[in-house]
Amino acid sequence: MISIILILSLGVSPSFSEQTLRIAAGARGAYEGRLEVLHSGIWKNICDDSFNIQAARVACRQLGLYNPNNIDNIDYYDAHNNTSFRNNGEYWLDDVQCMGNEGRIEDCSHSAWGTNNCGDSEVAGVMCDETALSARLDNNSFIEVNHNGEWHGICPTDYSEQMGMVVCQYLEFNRSHVFAKELSANVSDTTVLPFILDCIGNETSLGDCIRENGKNTCPERERSRLACLNGTVEETISLSCSHNSFGITVDLDRLRILFPDLINNDILLGGTCNGRLDGNNLIFDQTFDLCSTRSKEADDQTLMFTNNLVYLHVNPDGIIRHFLWAVDLQCLVARNESTEISYIPVESNHAHHLGSSSHLQLKINLFSDAFFHHPLQDVATEAVVGSETFVQVQSPNIVGLRMIVENCYAKPNHGANKQRSFSLIENGCEVDTETHITRYADTETRFFFTAFEFPTGDKIVAVHCDVRYCSTATSSSRSTCRHGCHSGPGIIGR
Repeated sequence: MISIILILSLGVSPSFSEQTLRIAAGARGAYEGRLEVLHSGIWKNICDDSFNIQAARVACRQLGLYNPNNIDNIDYYDAHNNTSFRNNGEYWLDDVQCMGNEGRIEDCSHSAWGTNNCGDSEVAGVMCDETALSARLDNNSFIEVNHNGEWHGICPTDYSEQMGMVVCQYLEFNRSHVFAKELSANVSDTTVLPFILDCIGNETSLGDCIRENGKNTCPERERSRLACLNGTVEETISLSCSHNSFGITVDLDRLRILFPDLINNDILLGGTCNGRLDGNNLIFDQTFDLCSTRSKEADDQTLMFTNNLVYLHVNPDGIIRHFLWAVDLQCLVARNESTEISYIPVESNHAHHLGSSSHLQLKINLFSDAFFHHPLQDVATEAVVGSETFVQVQSPNIVGLRMIVENCYAKPNHGANKQRSFSLIENGCEVDTETHITRYADTETRFFFTAFEFPTGDKIVAVHCDVRYCSTATSSSRSTCRHGCHSGPGIIGR
């Protein structure tokens, strides 16, 4: 069993299916006045109880009248000092309390819809930023920009990746690491923004971009669409694990959105190993014994292999002062595995056949000689009951890991349980008088036994071995990371 750990996060920018908030009346028209919210198809007021500057900022942002660089232009008030805000006393929301980062006023804490204790003079109002050039995505992902109190679409020929970045950052309240993905254009009834926005990409709002005259060449009703993904470096990296290596793929196209001046060769595994370029991907498939990979025992059942992928910052003089980012990588591999091989016991001068199976590259082989030069293959070969049969249990060579053969036993068939088996080795101890261990190594154990057959009439004998992997570098495990016979519950020893 192999487990993979790579922490990822993915967010999508807010989109609004319809405008549910409006300024109904005020001295400056679209920028200042009494707030109304839409619910169940009906527009009603918001009560001023608990309504504060945080709620006003949420409302102005929702209305598209918010510039993060000019938050002092936003204010709120109630109808106590402005008789023009008096109304019929119908309210949808009361006790509205906002943190300031909500996407809509409806997302703030408030009393149940329609529940209030407000009179006709307690209506909430806002004063938003009339200089703002705000953006939103509608429910079909169309980009809409508010200009002079009206929402306009973007002509596909006027769209740029830099503009998309600014829109996404604005919608996500200027959080870093945002991916802007342009979607295919589609038909919309919005009018086109009457000028072109020339953005660098690091502006906090579209109002900071340079305005240029429009070309008036936009296809009729065709408008730009956008998807905003709130991303991190981890989202550009995918990780898989085999029994002895990492499998790392870096999406260079997505990574260059975060780091436009990306240099592939400065991305290293363990600070030492380069990847190989495969199209737009950078691939790392080094084995666990390379690139400063570390191993330790995560628990009694699992081995942990850790490393990190780093992006180095190389000075013009070639000196590395620091790295720009590092992503921790972790693979969990089961430390307890089993392998099995079978033979057909026959009398002298008869042939036999072998069938083998292995798991995660753990292998078990049978040989006919003590030098392990002549493996018993899946072809007709002499095998005599009572002759010595030599067994080799092998694992991949991974630096810092040791394979310990715990148990080996023979079964009358592959599906038989351990209760019907005959023990050869238990807890590293030879428990069959005809079984002898001849070699221990970190990746190999050898032993031999006298071939026999079960009296049950089964035509094969399956030899099954359980192994455990341990880390030779972990001090806490050194006492239990030794070959040979060791004591424990239920041991059959000599």
